[in-house]
Amino acid sequence: MIEVTIKRDGKARSFVVDHHEVVIGRLNEKMEVHADLSGDDSVSRIHARAWEKKGIVYLEDLKSSGGTYIEGSAIDNIVALESDTEVAIGNNCLCFRIKKSISKG
Repeated sequence: MIEVTIKRDGKARSFVVDHHEVVIGRLNEKMEVHADLSGDDSVSRIHARAWEKKGIVYLEDLKSSGGTYIEGSAIDNIVALESDTEVAIGNNCLCFRIKKSISKG
């Protein structure tokens, strides 16, 4: 599971995606979007994806028109993220963290 925090216009919201992959973009008919950035037209419908593998969150831009940025630089390859890395997509700032599931028993 991946916890996603999205900051835009001075507001922040966090949620947990119960998948190992998070698709980032705007609502569309082609693919389910887990991190919906609708309302920001600079975000592609299918913009980027993040996924967890062996305790690390990776990020990939999916050939978006506006790009995906870390520290002001556009990414063009798969990037491993630190837990406090801020990712800029359009007018949004996103952070990704691995959320450990709590087993009952």
